[in-house]
Amino acid sequence: MKQYIQGLFEKISIEIQALDMEEDDIFKKSLKATSLLEKAFNELKVYISDYSFKNETKEIQFFKETKRQIFSKLIYYSMIYKIEMNLPTGSDIIQKAYTLKNLTG
Repeated sequence: MKQYIQGLFEKISIEIQALDMEEDDIFKKSLKATSLLEKAFNELKVYISDYSFKNETKEIQFFKETKRQIFSKLIYYSMIYKIEMNLPTGSDIIQKAYTLKNLTG
């Protein structure tokens, strides 16, 4: 399992780095990254559904730490997409206020 997850993380990192280099538009980049991470997350779900953990500690560690690493990136890019999607038209001041409001909660 460790090798599989390591490979998945490396694949995700490489693909996100490629997105950063090829895509300047933050809206398109966040949409593509979200799609990429959703696929990786689903792939991980399928893999884990057929996997038997050696003990309860390993299972807890997976769900508390490993799964969280992909899921947190998915949340990050989803939030960027949501903010960009709903960015109001108008002056820079209005857009800045909207962005700050969404970043601070």
